[in-house]
Amino acid sequence: METHLHPSLPCRKVILPPSLQESPLPGLPSLSGRGPWPILPSPPGEGQGEGSLCPPCGKPVTLGGLHRTEVPADHPVGYRAPKALPYWSLVPLEAIIAEVTDAGVASKGVTATYHRLLGDLGNESSMLMTSSLPDIEATGGRLLAAAIQSMREGKATMAPGL
Repeated sequence: METHLHPSLPCRKVILPPSLQESPLPGLPSLSGRGPWPILPSPPGEGQGEGSLCPPCGKPVTLGGLHRTEVPADHPVGYRAPKALPYWSLVPLEAIIAEVTDAGVASKGVTATYHRLLGDLGNESSMLMTSSLPDIEATGGRLLAAAIQSMREGKATMAPGL
């Protein structure tokens, strides 16, 4: 990436480190639907348009946030620009622990495991990005290590919603 700080200064190449991205999906009412019936686009990228009806009740659906971003998009889901800077997409550690233990994010068990991992392995960012999987497995178990590995490889998916 080249940058010109001022027209009178020579151009320098600036190497930027990968940025961190926490998934925006949890906590956002981004799916279209009506009441307790979210409509999951299938295949990914096919949103629900104006006038769509809710399959269970037959009434018009409320369009979610994903619809508003998919409609004006000029590229398919998953498109990456050739000059896009690298990034790490992270899932919060507490959400991963909650998923593998089938417990709520705010539960005592998740909180205790989270603090034990922080005490044994250090801060959350390094644990999610660089800590060795055998160390994570020794402290948090095989399922947690596998979930973190999936997140690192970009295989983890998160469902939008509250």
